[in-house]
Amino acid sequence: MRFRRRAVAGPSALVALALLSLGSQLAAAADEPFHTFIPSWQEGAQWTMEAQYRVHDGGAPGPRKQEPTWSDPVRWRFRVMERSRDRNLDVFRVRAEQLSGPGKSVMGYIFLAERAPSGQLRSLALARAAYRKDEHPGEPESIDYTRKATAPYPIINELSLAPGDFPMFEPPETVRSSERMTRYEVTEGSSGMFFAMDVKQTVRRARLDAHDARLKLPLAPAAEILEYAVIRPTDRAGFRQLWTAGAPWCLYSENGRAKAWLLETTKGKDK
Repeated sequence: MRFRRRAVAGPSALVALALLSLGSQLAAAADEPFHTFIPSWQEGAQWTMEAQYRVHDGGAPGPRKQEPTWSDPVRWRFRVMERSRDRNLDVFRVRAEQLSGPGKSVMGYIFLAERAPSGQLRSLALARAAYRKDEHPGEPESIDYTRKATAPYPIINELSLAPGDFPMFEPPETVRSSERMTRYEVTEGSSGMFFAMDVKQTVRRARLDAHDARLKLPLAPAAEILEYAVIRPTDRAGFRQLWTAGAPWCLYSENGRAKAWLLETTKGKDK
């Protein structure tokens, strides 16, 4: 596997991403710097996401094309089951349990965070995931992302319907341009053949009004919200999410097949 990433300041092609309609309703503060961050989790922390899934793609093209329809809401409860340390890494084990809707699927996640000598987290990435549908016996379906590249990268969740898309959180910094774009070049190999699976991530400031339908969790008036946009150019798969410091998960997420909202959070305990 080969991995390379390149950070570029300035506009990117993701502005015109046709995958989602989120960007047309966000006003980026082009002339103001913004601060990136890393979500902070403690053992026992919990949060609830509500998701809806696309069930109709719109019919035939033309003036009578129907709008997509969405499933009834399905709720998922995330919980940080364990936080441990391994040399300069913090290891988080997170469980996502389906609370409503048909079935009772469960997801398990392993996240890795690099720690600076001061103890502050300098990165956060999804490393492994396992999926079990309902209570089926046998080994769960799983994927180890650490074997797909030599360094972490944003993960487009294709293992289950759980709202598990996750960006790559790099060391926090003050971005003095309209956005920060990072390109992750990942090459996957199979049977002697290699395929480029590049991923691009853009982060920018987002401004929303107080009645924006993408926010279901009350926020402080001065809360800064960042938009993360991730796309894989080979097949146009990707997602957009809204994040804010102090929230354990994204406030809102949308990809080609689902959208999800953060409803409530409960803090854990320091170890």
